[in-house]
Amino acid sequence: MVFDTRVLAEQHAAAQPFTWIGLDGETYELPPMRLLTPRQVAAFEQAETVNGVLDLLRAIAPEAAEAAADLPIGVMEDLMSSWRRTTGGEAGKSPSRSSAKKRAGKPPKRT
Repeated sequence: MVFDTRVLAEQHAAAQPFTWIGLDGETYELPPMRLLTPRQVAAFEQAETVNGVLDLLRAIAPEAAEAAADLPIGVMEDLMSSWRRTTGGEAGKSPSRSSAKKRAGKPPKRT
């Protein structure tokens, strides 16, 4: 048996994009987080500044990046969190048993 990544890539490519409306009233799209490459996810996870996040967005969705650059920082953080949550969660990460134990018994965070 041969594991053909091309077949899986085609299947994943059919996933719906994350759609959002900017402050200008225009509709923008970001690809599902699961379609990003490991390099892109690492850049996103390691971005320590807003510019780092915007650089990644410019590489994958230039128009959406420009609209995101005009958002208040709290709104941008919520947008990025929603994008992750609805299109693949913490891409490249799976919850560890210890993190699951830490969350046990705590009410879920409201978003």
